[in-house]
Amino acid sequence: MIRQLSIRRPDDWHVHLREGEMLRAVLPAHATVYGRFVAMPNLSIPVTTRALARAYRAGIFVAMPDGVRAEPLIPCYLTEDTSVEELIAGHQAGDFFGAKFYPVGATTLSRAGVRDIRRLYPLFEVMQKHGVPLLMHGEVVDDDVDFYDRERVFVETSLSDLVRHFPELTMTMEHLTTKEAVDFVADHQHCSRLAGSITLHHLLLTCSDMLNNGLRADYFCYPLVKTASDRAAVRGAATSGRACYFLGTDSAPHLKSQKYCATAKAGIFTAPVSLPGYAAVFEAEGALENLEGFASIYGAEHYGLPVHEDQITLKKTPVQNLPSELSVDADAVRVFSTPTEWHIV
Repeated sequence: MIRQLSIRRPDDWHVHLREGEMLRAVLPAHATVYGRFVAMPNLSIPVTTRALARAYRAGIFVAMPDGVRAEPLIPCYLTEDTSVEELIAGHQAGDFFGAKFYPVGATTLSRAGVRDIRRLYPLFEVMQKHGVPLLMHGEVVDDDVDFYDRERVFVETSLSDLVRHFPELTMTMEHLTTKEAVDFVADHQHCSRLAGSITLHHLLLTCSDMLNNGLRADYFCYPLVKTASDRAAVRGAATSGRACYFLGTDSAPHLKSQKYCATAKAGIFTAPVSLPGYAAVFEAEGALENLEGFASIYGAEHYGLPVHEDQITLKKTPVQNLPSELSVDADAVRVFSTPTEWHIV
């Protein structure tokens, strides 16, 4: 039985750090573990310009713990008015890591997003030419599409059309949640530049966990957690050792006052337990040997970046009681609870 495991330092290709006091509270849990992290641009003022991206990156570095060296990567928040020149120049200068697509109303602070992805096709053509990655919240937001079918419909319509029109565009279908999505990514990895990121909570939870014996706000997120068969497919994909799947926590903190109320915010704060939680899933699936590729190699390769030379070590010890909350001003953020014997040493 493996009791200790060392892997190259991992990267998180999808995280919500928020801003202000929230950023300062949650950043250490991420920056001390992950060498790079893609900090989502859906802030109170969306990160749509180079100046906003530079300001957000600077704010992250100000909040960085002493002695910690980690690299925040900021994507441009796409709107139907995104400037091609601003995006390309920003990517070439290192201000923008890539471009993030949000459908209007799909998730937190997505009101400035896109109503019709086809309106962005001219922009995608230029992105493909200049090597700008497209990061996607892959759901269709339509009154005629059930919440549980949003990802499936996006795969069947929008994503299938995208890989056909832009086979050389680096694309990431973020936070995969359904069998249809993981199968589509696997089927198209050799004929397009498509990959998918996978969260810890979608590896662990189902809709029954969220709804059994009352609504569990702790497990409420977008995209919604799905069925047991979907979870099995996502777990199989993550632990398969296939390079088209990699780590993206989608760790998303919300204040308790906004999470446990009549209109609960969607998002699960997994950062403090994310890497040990992934290790527990890979061990349960008999695939610990595939954790390093998923966490530390495949995402970097997908984006054309070097893997880290330094390592991080996980050790198996008796289950420990980790802090259940982080204080933020006069409120707090609840930490996702998942029993694991794996801990970072």
